Amino acid sequence: MYVPKHNLMTDRDEMIAFMQDHPFAIVISGSGSRPVATHMPVVVRQRNDDVVCTFHLSRANDHWKELTGGETLVIFSGDHAYIPPSIYTAIDVPTWNYTTVHAYGDSAIVTDPEAVRDRLRTLIEIHDADPGLWERLTPDLVDPLLGGIVMVDMRVRELQGKHKMGQNRSAADQEAVRIHMESLRSRP
Repeated sequence: MYVPKHNLMTDRDEMIAFMQDHPFAIVISGSGSRPVATHMPVVVRQRNDDVVCTFHLSRANDHWKELTGGETLVIFSGDHAYIPPSIYTAIDVPTWNYTTVHAYGDSAIVTDPEAVRDRLRTLIEIHDADPGLWERLTPDLVDPLLGGIVMVDMRVRELQGKHKMGQNRSAADQEAVRIHMESLRSRP
């Protein structure tokens, strides 16, 4: 990813927090004849210096077969918006501002049924508002479905982050961008 110095995210903890705050990501692999991408929720876990992205695919989605033996890229995207030149103090060209983190690593299929169940539980506990849901998802309900998914752990080797929010512009223009972005969030 092209990242000018003034847009570069260098704080690893900031990038990990961003990934955790924006878990619906694009998983990309390219070990076949062309790149393959799947949009999915990703659980980001940090243990000491290791960062692991965990996700699962439907067994019917052949993308999982592409995920071993080559590099995997997971793209996390945050707020983004068209920035009209009319908000700047002086006329300029329009642009698009955004934040994104790219995680590169090696993927491995998780085969142990208890490990698959544990990762699925973590995904549900992170995203479901009902804290007791997992306990109500009894084994007779969950176990038959486990054969229909493929759980994947990707150990992150490299993180690249880009925060393009007008850092190269004047303080007045940066404030105008902030206000513009907030106004977009408040729209129904």
